[in-house]
Amino acid sequence: MSSHFASMNMKIYPQDFEKSLKLLIKLCRYYFPKSATQEILSEFRPYFCPHDGIMAKAVAYCALFLPTIFVTKNSSTGKWERSTSPLYTAWLGEMVGFWHSCYNTPFWEGSLLSLLARLAEDNMGQMDWEPETPIMFQRFMSSLGLPVYYKKLGVGLKMAVLSTSSISRWIVNTITSSSNTLQHLEVMMNAVNSYYHSTSEGRYSEKLVDFITKLSSSFCSRLHKERYESPKKRSWLPENPAEHLLTDSQVIQFCHMVRPAILNMAMSKRYIEHARNVLQVLASIRPDIFIPPLISKLSSSLETLTEPHKFTAAVKCICSISRSLVKPGPLYPEGPSHVINILFSVLPGIDCNDIKKTMIVFQLISIYARLVPLSDLSSFISVQPNLTQVEKKICQQSAKFESFVLEFMERCFSLIENSTLEHIRQEQAASDTQMSNEESSINMGIVSCFDSVLHQADEKIQISAINKLESYLKGRILEPKIAGKIASGMIRTCAKISPQKVLPIFLPHVCSVLKICFSDTDLTSDQSLGDEIMFNMVLLSDLLCLPGCHLVPYVPLVEEVLQSALSVQNKEGHMLALTILRHALHSLSHPCLAERSKIVSTPSSFPLSDWGMPSDLTSLDMKWYIPGQPEFEQLVRLADIFLGGQVIKLEQFIEGQINIGKDEVYRCLKTVSSIIIGCSSVLSPWTEDPIYHNTTQVEYVPRKHVTTVAQSWDYQYRGNNTRRGLVELMGKLVDKMFKDREDDTKSLNAIIIILKLVMFQHSISDESFEKHSKNFHQSKSKLEVKLFGSKKHIRAILLDRILLQHEKRLVENTHLSFTATHQVIFSLLVTLATSHYSKVRIQGQTVLTKALKSFPYSYHAILSQVIPYLSSSTTVSHEQFKGALYIILQNQLLVKHNWSLQVSLWPALVTAQHSEKPSITALVKSITGYIHSVDNWTIHWPAIPSTVISLGTVLCKSPPGEETIATSMATLDKRGQENMVLYTRLVESLCEQVEKADLHWRHYNTSLTMLCAMLRHDVQFPVRATTIFTNNLTHENILVRKASLHVIDCVLKQTKRPHPKIKIPEIQPLPAKVHANGDHVPNGNSGDGGEGKPLPVQLVSDLLVQPGERSDNKWLQYSTANRPMDEQSYDQPKFIHKTHFGFYVWPEEELVYAPSSDQPKLDREEEEMPEAEQVIFRFFNKEDNVNKLVEFLSLENKKGHDHFDAERFGMFKALFRNFGDSFLPSIRAHIEKLVCDHRESHQRAASELLAAIIRGSKHWPYSKVEPLWGWVVPAIRQALTKVSPETQRDWGTCFATSSDSRDPNRLHWLMEVAMEEPIRSQGSFIDASRLYMLQGVVAQQRWRVGELLHRLLTFLKPFLNHPYHNVRSRLGAVLTNIFALDIVFEGKGNASQTSPDEKEFVEEIFPGLVCLLEDSPTPATEDRDSALRLLQTLSKWVSSSIASNLGPVKPHMFKFLPLMLGYEWYDSDPQIARDCQTSLSCLSRTLCNTTLLLPMMEVVKSTVNALSWKTRVSTLDFLQAVIFNNFMLLCSNQLDHETLRQEIAQLVLNSLNDDQIEVRVKAAQVLGGLVHCQFLSPPQYPGIISEFQSTLAQHSSKKTSANTRQQLTVRHGAVLGLCAFVTAFPHTVPDFVPPLLVYLGDLLHDKQPIPATIKKSLQSFKRTHQDNWSEHKEAFTEDQLIDLTNLLVSPSYYA
Repeated sequence: MSSHFASMNMKIYPQDFEKSLKLLIKLCRYYFPKSATQEILSEFRPYFCPHDGIMAKAVAYCALFLPTIFVTKNSSTGKWERSTSPLYTAWLGEMVGFWHSCYNTPFWEGSLLSLLARLAEDNMGQMDWEPETPIMFQRFMSSLGLPVYYKKLGVGLKMAVLSTSSISRWIVNTITSSSNTLQHLEVMMNAVNSYYHSTSEGRYSEKLVDFITKLSSSFCSRLHKERYESPKKRSWLPENPAEHLLTDSQVIQFCHMVRPAILNMAMSKRYIEHARNVLQVLASIRPDIFIPPLISKLSSSLETLTEPHKFTAAVKCICSISRSLVKPGPLYPEGPSHVINILFSVLPGIDCNDIKKTMIVFQLISIYARLVPLSDLSSFISVQPNLTQVEKKICQQSAKFESFVLEFMERCFSLIENSTLEHIRQEQAASDTQMSNEESSINMGIVSCFDSVLHQADEKIQISAINKLESYLKGRILEPKIAGKIASGMIRTCAKISPQKVLPIFLPHVCSVLKICFSDTDLTSDQSLGDEIMFNMVLLSDLLCLPGCHLVPYVPLVEEVLQSALSVQNKEGHMLALTILRHALHSLSHPCLAERSKIVSTPSSFPLSDWGMPSDLTSLDMKWYIPGQPEFEQLVRLADIFLGGQVIKLEQFIEGQINIGKDEVYRCLKTVSSIIIGCSSVLSPWTEDPIYHNTTQVEYVPRKHVTTVAQSWDYQYRGNNTRRGLVELMGKLVDKMFKDREDDTKSLNAIIIILKLVMFQHSISDESFEKHSKNFHQSKSKLEVKLFGSKKHIRAILLDRILLQHEKRLVENTHLSFTATHQVIFSLLVTLATSHYSKVRIQGQTVLTKALKSFPYSYHAILSQVIPYLSSSTTVSHEQFKGALYIILQNQLLVKHNWSLQVSLWPALVTAQHSEKPSITALVKSITGYIHSVDNWTIHWPAIPSTVISLGTVLCKSPPGEETIATSMATLDKRGQENMVLYTRLVESLCEQVEKADLHWRHYNTSLTMLCAMLRHDVQFPVRATTIFTNNLTHENILVRKASLHVIDCVLKQTKRPHPKIKIPEIQPLPAKVHANGDHVPNGNSGDGGEGKPLPVQLVSDLLVQPGERSDNKWLQYSTANRPMDEQSYDQPKFIHKTHFGFYVWPEEELVYAPSSDQPKLDREEEEMPEAEQVIFRFFNKEDNVNKLVEFLSLENKKGHDHFDAERFGMFKALFRNFGDSFLPSIRAHIEKLVCDHRESHQRAASELLAAIIRGSKHWPYSKVEPLWGWVVPAIRQALTKVSPETQRDWGTCFATSSDSRDPNRLHWLMEVAMEEPIRSQGSFIDASRLYMLQGVVAQQRWRVGELLHRLLTFLKPFLNHPYHNVRSRLGAVLTNIFALDIVFEGKGNASQTSPDEKEFVEEIFPGLVCLLEDSPTPATEDRDSALRLLQTLSKWVSSSIASNLGPVKPHMFKFLPLMLGYEWYDSDPQIARDCQTSLSCLSRTLCNTTLLLPMMEVVKSTVNALSWKTRVSTLDFLQAVIFNNFMLLCSNQLDHETLRQEIAQLVLNSLNDDQIEVRVKAAQVLGGLVHCQFLSPPQYPGIISEFQSTLAQHSSKKTSANTRQQLTVRHGAVLGLCAFVTAFPHTVPDFVPPLLVYLGDLLHDKQPIPATIKKSLQSFKRTHQDNWSEHKEAFTEDQLIDLTNLLVSPSYYA
């Protein structure tokens, strides 16, 4: 997929193809044969070159392909068991070895970690991860990107590439009884917890939150698999050993670790949703750990009115843990006792002034009402034996359920009264007002919440609620738009639950009211009907939403109301009348659930046992209502009356017997559509012979699901199929409307809707199904418990899911066979979609698109109608043309894999009428853009191998016969030939149109784009098309030229002749034991089983060979001896162009090109070339063409935006590759002219042409190459003198491109010209540019130019203190390249043998810096300036190498540390100071391995006692960053750094007594940080605090002493230390803090700066603890609180 053809767009894969392919590999790798591991490694190992980007690909492919489960079959039991000799040992040590050596965040570590995480998951406890654990956690913590920088200087180091999912998987799956993963996780969580607090949010928060979410999810998945997974789900894979499963103590430990971070997140506005999801998971694991703090947060949030977000956050979290709170099991038995208190406590949150808060409260009540039956259990206290105290308490509380429901209704009523629609603007009609989002959400919230509550209430509570609602509504007229809608929604709920009680009370009353009102109202007026009629109509429409059996007695009443209501002229009144009709018909005809109120299917004798119980799918006790004969009879009656009346009226209108107005037609059509929706389940589809648009060997039968018991209800109007009859009627009506009333857009749109309903409305529309599905998934996510798995849902969710399945089947049943009636509908839709008015077109196009998606290949049915609209005929209107374009675009007709369609469609688009209207122009642009995304349509199908056919016959139950297979193969072959003919015809017709002179430029460009899309890897591009593009190389339009360059490059790629390669004795691939392939055992072999218990695999670095320079790859190195200086040496087979080959093991493939004599002939006559090449050859043979082309290339396109163009370079490279030096003379003249021109665009053109010649001459013989370099080298020299700031980057790209993937010995001319005195003191810019070019050439060669690097370093050493800053900056980058290869591989030594040694270099140049050290004698000014410049160069080198090199920092680098710390504040030259700061920031953030920490700390110990206080402050700053960025190594018990930790702590404590106040303050800040992230363990705190307090006692301010300044320093240091302990806990109050605050308060009267320090700390404490003060003050005694108040509250002036 990453071939040249793919990168050149000649081979385009379908979208998501790569994703699907990777998924296939992931699913298959379990079943790879045993030999696969070795084969995969043999394939990818040769690419293991850390200096090359290809290693990232190789490791990614290893992570994708390598199997990690190895099994053997136990012959005695027949079961699969884990292999005792797993094959992952073949690569594990190797991968770990590379990772250890490339310690500095290599770009492939993300893929490697995902492989290791999978390995840990599949082989739990089989590996000893202990040696790696601290290092892994150090990398994890670093990848979180926390903002602990030196001096807050966030330098751009490498991006962390470790994914949080891989990190989480590795951590969770390495938790075993013997591992110390949990201890390390605890250390890490202690360090990062405070970053989860809402006050600490930043760019890093996203990753932190993602980490904790994935970690919890992975932990839950593992626990589910080990404890709750159904035995049915278990696969053939062997289970993990029992001793490695998670224990309860590990679960508790994990939960306690993550709890602080998650509770911090739970109060964050930004990440509350993530926190909810995590809490939902973790509360199910340990409800006793997570639920109590959430309940206390809710109760504390109720006390304050000023912070509503705390209340909403707490309520959201309580919603998420509902299942765990209601049914927490033995871990938290008192959980359910909180439910009733919570329900009462949140009722005040129903507040009409805060809709968001109200909606969240509704959500909470809905969720808990689904889990808890609202029934009074107080009677069970005396009856039920053995009740616990908690159960008794719940039974007592349950008596309040009725008052809860009634109080809830009261609050709903108050909301209703506050939700009345008021008209503010006079010019806005009442009918135009719509519910706002807030109002509709209140409506939904109240109704759905009331529905949940009432469904679970017992009968007594239900009757109370109904009575309350009745008393509220009787005699009350509500505003119908909002308040009335909410009230009627509540009535609807009551009617569903208790139809026998509700219907007699409300329905006859409402009907009689409406009857009286209608008789008193003028129905022919379109004036508003008044609130009374409207409100009662809303009530009636909602009362009809229940099973039809309850409605049958009332249908005559409803019919009487409808007779009047449907004749209402008022728009809103008519819409409501239609709703009543629709609901009545729907209820009479649609099956639905008859009962959904029970929490469990069989309630237990003691209802408390049912609280939160999950249900079982096998025994749900579902009850369905299915309409019977009485309901159908009533439906027929209603439909005959109301449908019949409309149809007759429309027929008379069509025939011209009556003339009715636009509004009347619209009302008729709306009535028809309402009746279709209402009756849809009894309107059978028409039965006709199917029409097939695509021939197929397999019979096509649409899926027909059984959705209800066998019934024969079919409503037939006038004895015919109603749907078909309506289609015929609509067809006639469309003709009539187009003839007389094309401007009646509303009616035409109504017709489109009817056509849509006739086709797709069978019981339910897919839109309402989608909506239901979305709501279901939201509810499910709130109420599922992932720990228990998918089957443990509550009954309400399971019922909803079954209903959803039923609806899904109903929607599926609309996919019928395509028939003649469908053809009529399609024809009508195309007519409407291309009509005059845009409103109609848009609606028609939308329905047509849906219809085309529903019937496979049905686009054939509209082609004969659509394509003629593209012609430029005068009979085709602008609107028809535009409509046709939209149809083509929306239905992706342009990219259908159908050659016969495209042969007619593409040319038709090119010759289509031209319009300058912006809308058409935009559509043509879209078409061009769409064509760019065309994937390769199949011309010839590849032959199907016989092995595949034989496997197919094994899988197939009734395989086809030999003859059938043979004929099918012949058909396939024939289809391929037909496609080839069509392809050629399409290209020819496009060429024909392009060659016409009268084509508009926009259409011309479109046709060229189409031709570009026809470029393929498997078919030669037709010569006629090649000719067009070749001639277009000198076209006036830049876009056409660009396209032509690309096409010529592709054509030359097609005609490129293969260059043979040979094997040579110097390349010996590593011999590998390859097992016989073809064993059918997945990842293992059939052994005897019963083998001994394997020991854990040790993770030891184990590389197969020495990476880098070895004796067997010495011939690859660039050296004077290896350079080819004559034809014989140039032709020797010893050049390998890819730089990654040979670094590690050799591949099996042939790598070396055969001698020139065996390569394709370059000097060919024109006749010897293929036709396409002849066209190109003739074009470039003409001097005029080349001149014109180069002239165009050297034009400026867009100032400041032009860069080295890869397309132009690619085309010229292909030209020189295929034709040799045929066109060299003319192009040479141009290059020599261009390099002398200082203009930016000319320089850019020269750089592209030079790079193309150098790369294109790869296979030229020496006789051609030697003279070529004879003039290229002077041209390069000339170019380097003309470089400008704008073209510097282009020339850099030119040299890097020329050198990339080319053997340096073959390019020795380029190497040497780049090395020619890079620094000539011709001015800083030229020198810096030459270094930049040199860098481009050398960097591409990586490990193969050691000798060159030595020469370069020798040359550059005298210039390291160069006077110009930009040269020094570039020198720093060049030094990085020189030493990049200096990587030491464990057990194998240094990969670099011939490259310069970094340590030697440092020792050599360090004496030049000695004069800058503090204790050195004062040097001469000149020497000092020179040393400072050298220091700056080296600072640049340090920061650059840390940012880009792979290996860890070397210990000798720390020699520069004292100098950088000493000069990072250097005021005389801010540039030096800034460079030193940047280097220090890089050094402090880079990951140090254990061997580096000690030498670094030795340097820090010396600089912390430096003479300059600024250096001492910088040292403490640096130390703080180093500690945090290497926190896991320093704090890992495994590595035993206790002494080092003590030394660091002592060093900081000693700095508190520094004479300089700035140092003391910084030391206190560092100490606070060490305490905060628990670098100092809590047991150490009391000792340190008491030491400070005793220091203060000894140096009391009352004692007089000779050295008062020294005494004050000591006292101030001790106070700072104590203040550090106070400020170290910004979000909590440990036990020792309250007395410490009081103690500090007593010192407020000391000499300055002590009082100022204490006040600052107290203010900081007040600020950080303000938010949760109600919780924090619990840690103080009353006396302490009084003292604290006195300290924090300023005394009043008037006191």
